[in-house]
Amino acid sequence: MIKIHATTVAIDQQGILLMGPSGSGKSDLALRLLEAGAKLVSDDYTEISLEDGRLMARPPVTIAGLMEVRGMGVIKVPFLHEISLSLACDLMTASEIERFPEGPMTREFDGYLLPTLPLDGLAASALARIQFALRHLEGMAIGPDKEGLLK
Repeated sequence: MIKIHATTVAIDQQGILLMGPSGSGKSDLALRLLEAGAKLVSDDYTEISLEDGRLMARPPVTIAGLMEVRGMGVIKVPFLHEISLSLACDLMTASEIERFPEGPMTREFDGYLLPTLPLDGLAASALARIQFALRHLEGMAIGPDKEGLLK
């Protein structure tokens, strides 16, 4: 198991890992996703492990069910104890995002290649881009074999 600086939410049983440096909008985007019907898994830190060919995400026990909302503090919210990850979003500014990337974008976790979407988390279209990516994961080419495992 690894612990990473990332927020995780779930949309229709698909886990989305929101990664980026402090101030990149992870919690802000997660809040907008929750308001649109997503479920919180973890805010700020996520524990990840490879189990039975799936990449699982869980909240660290010390912050389970807690979310930082800027201007309000740390708030208790309903949460999922675990989710299988389907997508990672690498949060950055719009000017850092390659307009026409060469080949599929992935991030490797414990030997598993997870489809990765570079995303301006503060953009108005961020929610729509995530939903679009989830519907088109097959086209994002998850890796060298069907399970997404490195050979």
